[in-house]
Amino acid sequence: MADGANQVIVAAEAFGSGSESEQVTAKVTNLAGQWQGLMGKDKPLEGTIGAGNRGYFTEHRLKEAAEREIEGILPDPQFRQRDEQFEGRPEHGGKHRFTVEAVACDGQGNRYRCPAGKELSYKGQVKLNRNSGEKYQTKSSDCKDCPLRQRCIAGHGGKGNVYQE
Repeated sequence: MADGANQVIVAAEAFGSGSESEQVTAKVTNLAGQWQGLMGKDKPLEGTIGAGNRGYFTEHRLKEAAEREIEGILPDPQFRQRDEQFEGRPEHGGKHRFTVEAVACDGQGNRYRCPAGKELSYKGQVKLNRNSGEKYQTKSSDCKDCPLRQRCIAGHGGKGNVYQE
């Protein structure tokens, strides 16, 4: 972590595993504790700006920053697929993809259908693109000749389409 105004490293640590983005909560907590001792404030990071690349983006991290009263600037890696301003532009791919809201629920929260009406199978808890949730997936045979396939949330090489809640 670096001080943006002076470009001074204020916290650093080497990890021998996985993505550093998984360590950001602990690092911010440690930094806040160190600064609390130095500055004598209860909330030493209040009013600061925390910026990171799209690998750090999760709704949980943005909420956590808001709770700490830090302005979190984390680019959403999927915004172009949802933002109507990008519809039809080459970088958008010219396709308007379905969002998770297009998946129909039976009202009890345990059976789902894709936009084409095919039932989704529950695959358990997953971590996908640094987000976690419940995974539901169609059968590859259901997707093979589906006219809506190009607009689905995520095509996975014939393995069915994945929907995450």
